[in-house]
Amino acid sequence: QDEFVASLQARAEREGASNVTVIRGSDQEPNLPDSSIDLAIMVDVYHELAYPKEMLQALHKALRPDGKLLLLEYRAEDPSIPIKALHKLSVAQAQKELAASGFVLAGNKQFLPIQHYLLFRKQQ
Repeated sequence: QDEFVASLQARAEREGASNVTVIRGSDQEPNLPDSSIDLAIMVDVYHELAYPKEMLQALHKALRPDGKLLLLEYRAEDPSIPIKALHKLSVAQAQKELAASGFVLAGNKQFLPIQHYLLFRKQQ
């Protein structure tokens, strides 16, 4: 969203964050150079992707060889979480979909009350 991109740019300038570069992605890719990032973080985003396979493949290329992808998503396994089912993700579903794009589950932490903390590493 252009408004959000502008807001991030303004904040980086206001705070003198010279190590922050705001890049506008598309619905199919983050527009990042190959092997340019160590970590990608998606907070309640993965389930919203219109083109998850394309985005995952683009992120795989953008990550350095030891790069990681962190997903924070509402737990589909817990029916008591008051979120619509289409906004939830199970560990099994995440593993299956991310494996198809070259990722393997490296960590599944259980410290968030209603979300998964799933850390995937780039498979070579």
